[in-house]
Amino acid sequence: RTSAAIEEDPIKEIMNVLRRCAEAGPEKPLTAPYYMAAMKNILDSRYGERISLDGISKELHINKFKLAKEFKALFSSSPIEYLINRRIESAAKLLFATDRSVTQIAADVAMENVSYFVRRFRETYGTPPLRYRMTARENSDEHAAQRQEDKFSPESGLL
Repeated sequence: RTSAAIEEDPIKEIMNVLRRCAEAGPEKPLTAPYYMAAMKNILDSRYGERISLDGISKELHINKFKLAKEFKALFSSSPIEYLINRRIESAAKLLFATDRSVTQIAADVAMENVSYFVRRFRETYGTPPLRYRMTARENSDEHAAQRQEDKFSPESGLL
């Protein structure tokens, strides 16, 4: 609908939206606009790059305020919070799987300010990045050792 239609009779337009929502019902949920899926895809696939809402807005040809508002309504998180969480999640995987420095990993996930990266990482995981790496690897080694013990225990019949 055009903004002219909304300006002519906003109550009628609101009622139309409510009617469509009611008709959709729980078994037919309303689908997200294509640009929300495109925006989430951009954030998920390019989190290692410098991304801005202005840039995404220009790329999708959608108003940045509309994008931010609809993203938050759909994903319960602002675009920047979603992006930061995605970056921190990726950094945790890199910390576990590589021996790269915290500075290198922060740069890999486009968080060049290492102090900010460490603070956000600690807020998310409750521990600084290097301690997370050490603990995650120790826990992984313990679980691997336990699985090996279970594999060759008398109960397994393999001894």
